[in-house]
Amino acid sequence: MTQKTRPLVIAKMEEFIRNKLIKIYSKRIYNEMRTFVWQHGKPQAMKGYNDDLTMACAICCWVKDVAFDACQRDSEYKKAFLDSMMTYKTEMNTTIPGMHGFKPVKDSASKAENQEFIWLLKG
Repeated sequence: MTQKTRPLVIAKMEEFIRNKLIKIYSKRIYNEMRTFVWQHGKPQAMKGYNDDLTMACAICCWVKDVAFDACQRDSEYKKAFLDSMMTYKTEMNTTIPGMHGFKPVKDSASKAENQEFIWLLKG
C-alpha cells in the first residue's frame, strides 16, 4: 500500500468503528489495533508487532464504502433509466372515413408489451 493511501484507508476504518458500522469481535485484531500507532507521520504497528489484520480490516472498510456503495448507486441509476423509458407504437392513418381501406387506429401500446423488458431490471 502506498504512503498516500494508507492513512486514507486507516481513516475509513476509524470512521466505521467510531460510527459503530462494524464491531471488532476478534481478540487478535483488537490486540493488534492496540499496538497500531502513528510513527513519523505513517500509521503502522509498533516495532516488533504486526499490523496485517488491522490493515486487512481497514481495506475491507474501504472496499465496502467505495465499491459496494458505487455498485448500489449504479444499480439505482440503471433502474431510474429503465423506469423513464417508454415505447410508443403509432400508425398514421391517412384515409378518410368513407374511403376504401379506412380503419380506425387504436393505441396498441399496452403494459403487457412492456413486460418483455422486465429482465433489464434484474441483475
